[in-house]
Amino acid sequence: MSEAPFFEVRFDEAAGILHMRISGFWTKATLAAFGARLLVETGKLRLARRRYDILSDASCFPVQAPDVAAGFETLTRKGAEFDRGRTAIVVGGVLAKKQAERTMATPGLKIFLDEAEARAWLAADRGKA
Repeated sequence: MSEAPFFEVRFDEAAGILHMRISGFWTKATLAAFGARLLVETGKLRLARRRYDILSDASCFPVQAPDVAAGFETLTRKGAEFDRGRTAIVVGGVLAKKQAERTMATPGLKIFLDEAEARAWLAADRGKA
């Protein structure tokens, strides 16, 4: 049985990181709700800060249906248009990593299988803005 669709978005002011956690099999409706929430949160950040990083925990987010994967690609490309820092996405397996790399390839975005590596990659870029 698959896990119910879930997402969480929160900003860590001290670290300057927008944390996202996503899981389960999504529908287009779940994706639309996530996109709306992300738009609100990133809009607030753009007003308050010039730069922030994103750390997304997608370790419990299985390979999605093609329409949902395409929707994530659109969200990623739109998000890449804004002046912010890097995006690190942690996935739960090689197949999910390959799908994410294929559909979400943008400058400043990297897919990881390990959260510590993702955090180190984000930290390595701090102070270069």
